[in-house]
Amino acid sequence: MPNKFTRLAILAIASGLFTPAHADDHKERHHDRESSKQHTQRLSIGKARWDAKSSRLILKGKAEKNTGITVRDGDTLSVIRQTISNHDGKWRIRIGMEKPPCTVQAVSNGQTVARHVRNARGYCDATAGNGGSGGNSGGGGSGTGATPAGDYVTIASNDLGMHCADLDYQIFSILPPYNVVHSQVIRKGAKPDIVDNLQIDLYYTAEPNPSNTLPPDVITTTSRNIDGLFKSNFWNSGLGKMAYDPLYPAGVLDMFQIPPDTGLPAPNVERLYLGDGQLEAHQQEMPGPFNTARPFHGYVRNFPFFNSLPFGYVAGQLDRFTAEGVPILPVADPDPQGRLLESPYPLMKVTAVAKGKDPAVAGNQLSSVRVVLPIASEADCQLCHLDQEICQQSQLTAGQSCNGEAASFASTDFDVITLDTLASVPGETEYQIVLNASKINILRLHDAKHGTTLDQQRKVVCASCHYSTALDLAQFGPSDDNNKEQRQHISMSRAMHGYHGQFTDLFPDMPSPVGRDMNLAQEIVGQTCYACHPGKRTQCLRGAMTQAGIVCQDCHGNMRQVGDDFSANLVHNTPGSGDAWTNNADWSRRVPWASEPRCQSCHTGDAVSSLAGNPDVIPADDGIRLLQAYRKGDSTATPIEAVNRRFAETRDSLGKDHLYRLSKGHGGVMCEGCHGSTHAVWPNPWDASNDNLAAKDLQGHAGVLIECNTCHGDNDLGVTLDGPHGMHPVGSVTWNKKHEDIAEKNPTQCKSCHGVNGEGTVLSRARADRDLICKDGKGSLCSGKGQRITVPAGTEISCTLCHENKINGD
Repeated sequence: MPNKFTRLAILAIASGLFTPAHADDHKERHHDRESSKQHTQRLSIGKARWDAKSSRLILKGKAEKNTGITVRDGDTLSVIRQTISNHDGKWRIRIGMEKPPCTVQAVSNGQTVARHVRNARGYCDATAGNGGSGGNSGGGGSGTGATPAGDYVTIASNDLGMHCADLDYQIFSILPPYNVVHSQVIRKGAKPDIVDNLQIDLYYTAEPNPSNTLPPDVITTTSRNIDGLFKSNFWNSGLGKMAYDPLYPAGVLDMFQIPPDTGLPAPNVERLYLGDGQLEAHQQEMPGPFNTARPFHGYVRNFPFFNSLPFGYVAGQLDRFTAEGVPILPVADPDPQGRLLESPYPLMKVTAVAKGKDPAVAGNQLSSVRVVLPIASEADCQLCHLDQEICQQSQLTAGQSCNGEAASFASTDFDVITLDTLASVPGETEYQIVLNASKINILRLHDAKHGTTLDQQRKVVCASCHYSTALDLAQFGPSDDNNKEQRQHISMSRAMHGYHGQFTDLFPDMPSPVGRDMNLAQEIVGQTCYACHPGKRTQCLRGAMTQAGIVCQDCHGNMRQVGDDFSANLVHNTPGSGDAWTNNADWSRRVPWASEPRCQSCHTGDAVSSLAGNPDVIPADDGIRLLQAYRKGDSTATPIEAVNRRFAETRDSLGKDHLYRLSKGHGGVMCEGCHGSTHAVWPNPWDASNDNLAAKDLQGHAGVLIECNTCHGDNDLGVTLDGPHGMHPVGSVTWNKKHEDIAEKNPTQCKSCHGVNGEGTVLSRARADRDLICKDGKGSLCSGKGQRITVPAGTEISCTLCHENKINGD
């Protein structure tokens, strides 16, 4: 018997209710195909001149006809304006600016050209050493707090900080090309408004990597194979569609066409569970070879997160645009030498556009931001499932230590791929042949151990039998419909983490963070998490956590703990067990993708009140934060729930704590919008990383969004503690002269960040250089009243920097 969720899906299909949210007339795709056949016009800037009399920047150039051009400041890389070339391939920009850039860059279809701006020398000499003059959006990392001009600001983030996708789908597949971007658009003001999809449209286009990042100057517009160069076979003869058909209710995927650069359908779960019960879906597309602006098809007001299952809830009032299922791959478009380079952190530019207007017309664009769509193909298994001699066949795997433990040295006999039989392994590149060899070994070992015939079937998706919450897009729960066997087997996480975690000689436990040698920690991460997750070449965990020495196990626990989930008893189920399956599912245990550590698990409070002094936790040296997200000796590694909720995620009226990626904070802004994506929270310690660009675009420097004028503009917010996490406004040169009354009335609030004695803590650290005016001459940086001082970024702000310490009434 199908469960009630499967019955709902079947009913929706029978009633014709499961439909594409956007009809496909194929006109745009036909245009892309025809355009790709045309000769490519070389991009050029024929004229770049500053007209001081009218304060205008005047640019002219040529490009491929009817295509988009992005012009940016050559020094700060901030976007100045976008335009589109005419039928003759000519383009022109005239834009009013306060100051001219020294040089400009034009970017289109992977080409980048630069030119010095004529008549700008006087301005450039005056700003030498200050990162250039900037465009009309904040850029660079100078710490100036410069924010984009205009009445709107766009924030965006990937949901997980890393997505994975297989490139070859002939043998078996773990994950499809399916990236997710969330975004909010804010109308600036003293009381900013979050703008919804009734007022604006939101689009994304591919953006080239800056020249100082890796790989430099490449762009990822398409996931198609180009000029015989292999990116993926997902779209070849419907291979990906056939592979992932079982994960949809029977007959559903046949209702959708999935041509190249088009992703799998993403169900509208808000409508299904909170609306009229109709099951519809939309598909996101890559911008394509001509970098066509693609719309965000989704908008979520209230998001049901598996709310029909015991562990779920409704994340209310999220109010955000979502592009779910962007089929991006970790392979950039060909570089000038015709090479396809691995690019795991490709950039997209998210642009808010006046409702119903053409996104290619610069005058219709309200605001934009660059965002990373992180993607890797390193969810692979060759380190144990191949012998070293096979790994040596590809440049990308030759340096890896492939031990053959699950191949030649497995306790179960099977027909192992060797050099003599490698020629029988399919694959478009040496790298894919090597990976497919390991996949064949896995299927054959699985067949030998469990009596299956997977190697004969191939085109297998592991989640068809081993349930994965991440791939349950319609949130039905484990199901046996459409040839799945999810209710008869343990989950994907238990099969991977739980099973492999028992081999501690291959996957050793991580030492406690106290006094841990970081070289040893990174070695163990390479042997465990990064053996299968992106890390062998792509560092999935990055950002502020990496800089602090945090590793995966500090938040998630070891492999056995991660795999000890709700499916512990599912192995006892038998085929056809039907609803008896529910008796064996233990939802009180860990649920993959749902029972995750949260910010509050380590950020348990502030300088006045936190769990750092408890004997069963591992505190950081600052005495405020924790180094481990679960308590000492906890065999389940259950995430800590903070009592002081200053830095906690959303908690709903039913007492359920929401995931960080589904939480919102100050003014209803999504947490990831200000702090960055999960696994990649700002700042990335490598300043030039693509991850840092969004914050630089929005506030002029890397790190968590802290500049009030990003959303509030030039409005004076007054003396208040109503900012994010109870903060006061930052960036005011006169704050230290105005805050006396509020400090006297709320000394505990001040101590929460500045320390119980006003001595400064990590919570009061300046995120950028701050200009202040001294109240008197008694501060360590002040020699007289009215003196203007600069507090360097990174300084822990204490009372005594600017005046006497009176926080305790002394």
